[in-house]
Amino acid sequence: MTEERREPSRSAPDAAKAYVGRTILLTGGRGYLGAALAEQLAAVDCELVLCDRSNQDAWQPKHLCGALRHVRGDVSDRATWSEALCDVDVVFHLAACEHTHGSNHAAEQDLAVNAGAVLHCIEACRAAGRSPRIVHASSANLYGCASELPVREDAPDRPLTLFAVHKAAAETYLRLFAPLVGYSAVTLRLANVYGPTPRIEKTEQVVLNKIITRALAGGPLKLYDNRECIRDYVFIDDVVEAFLLAGSRDAAGQQTYVIGSGEGHTIAEAVQLVASRAERVTGRSIAIETDATVEIGLAEQRNFVADTGRFEQDTGWSARTRLAEGVDKTIEVLACRS
Repeated sequence: MTEERREPSRSAPDAAKAYVGRTILLTGGRGYLGAALAEQLAAVDCELVLCDRSNQDAWQPKHLCGALRHVRGDVSDRATWSEALCDVDVVFHLAACEHTHGSNHAAEQDLAVNAGAVLHCIEACRAAGRSPRIVHASSANLYGCASELPVREDAPDRPLTLFAVHKAAAETYLRLFAPLVGYSAVTLRLANVYGPTPRIEKTEQVVLNKIITRALAGGPLKLYDNRECIRDYVFIDDVVEAFLLAGSRDAAGQQTYVIGSGEGHTIAEAVQLVASRAERVTGRSIAIETDATVEIGLAEQRNFVADTGRFEQDTGWSARTRLAEGVDKTIEVLACRS
């Protein structure tokens, strides 16, 4: 792997300035990605509405420059949206759930949260006569086992999980109702996001961060039969900037973009990189073990690298953090915690 520092284009704080004086609804604003986005929006003079199921006195962003309002509720409940959408200019819909093990109950909950919530948002907009900008967090998993790399927006969808199926349904709802209700919407299909988030206890919600945490604890790190599969790892700061740019653009209808670093690394390469970087910090040798006994599902055997050319052309965005630099930044934060 060749790691060269990319020239910076802009930053998330710069992109956040477009929201001064606006009212922003953020669902899942205390989650892994949501906390990082909330921190940037709180730093500008806007009204930030955090909608989630936690108590009002739960985590909230530091250095609040504008107003903060909390709506406690479940996004799968239509009444939550009716309350949360009051006077909102932009909606960042990040709330989601993903079940590792399927069941009838899990399937129904997955449908309610990942697809039904978007329908409730649309209906609440229609009922209130609101036409906000909606930015919807989706997943590159919708492409399944892509036939060509890198993957562009026009690649066929081949969802392999309920999560991906319901995210695809949510995207379809946004596209179908946009001309009828009058809102504009952007969907960002995210590759493998990693890196530290302000709400540090949420950091281990993503795979690469879990591996880094295990490495700092001394390992061992595990590799499975999909170790030669290619992944696109994109740093959380770059993803936050992408959301801020997507929400500030003036466009009609519904658009979908692929968001990633644009670089592919095998899982084995990523794990080896984490081990070597963590060894520098801890001074301990970190073992990497191969376990062939774990059954790897088809969804985990896919290869993916993002072609972000369309989003770069439309917004000027680029992923600025290469994998080695992002791993180092994550290690620095997590090592201080331990």
